[in-house]
Amino acid sequence: MSKKALLVISFGTFFEGSRKKTIEAIEEDLRSAFPDRSFYRAWTSRILISRMREECGISIDTVAEAMEHMSADGITDVLIQPTLLLEGLEYEKKILSSVKAAADKFESIRMGRSLLATEEDRRQVAALLPTLFPQLREGDALVFMGHGTPGEVRSSVNACYDDLNRFFVENGRDTITIGLVEADPGPEEICDMLKAKNPKEVYLSPLMIVAGDHANNDMAGDEEDSWRNIFQRKGFEVSCIMKGIGEYPAIRKVFVEHAEQADTI
Repeated sequence: MSKKALLVISFGTFFEGSRKKTIEAIEEDLRSAFPDRSFYRAWTSRILISRMREECGISIDTVAEAMEHMSADGITDVLIQPTLLLEGLEYEKKILSSVKAAADKFESIRMGRSLLATEEDRRQVAALLPTLFPQLREGDALVFMGHGTPGEVRSSVNACYDDLNRFFVENGRDTITIGLVEADPGPEEICDMLKAKNPKEVYLSPLMIVAGDHANNDMAGDEEDSWRNIFQRKGFEVSCIMKGIGEYPAIRKVFVEHAEQADTI
């Protein structure tokens, strides 16, 4: 008889409040959806894993460690669900490689897609995101802060943000757009784009699972180069929405759906 497990893999965050409302909420939804599976957790950020252990006394596995622990526990059937937005470098180097390296220790391994893995996923999320912000009035703008990837991999990894922006426009939501922390378009470019639309108010929100360092510092921080301050200097009225998208039940439901549609590794 097979012994089944659910492994949920996240990047991680040191912001406890956001972690409980996002990563742990996604984990709980997935546990509820697969009650016949033993639960395991892994993070991909070694820096955050070390901080959690050293400063909070909380031990969290890397992906390789989680695979070892499941094997030692006699698990034979593994269902894996990443809580990542994209299947970029983090996914390839820290998740897929570790899973494949341990594949011969299990009878079955299946893995669900990241949130924005396919064009259909991006269409679904682009239609869903505007419904999560009831505070938006006609004439307001919503600017998401995405992470983005600099350099040569931009065309392959960041294309999903371009897709989302295109789908927003196709859906008649051209005052909703995405800027990137580590690539273009940045906040200055977004400000220039919004000038012609003359929004009553600009809402800033992280397009990230958690509201962690980027949201609290790069987006809403007090430094001169925070997005909030850049937009205000450009003359916009600005409000920051300090919620990672993992807080929204509708987004968490997409992760559950992806786990239910998991493919064999």
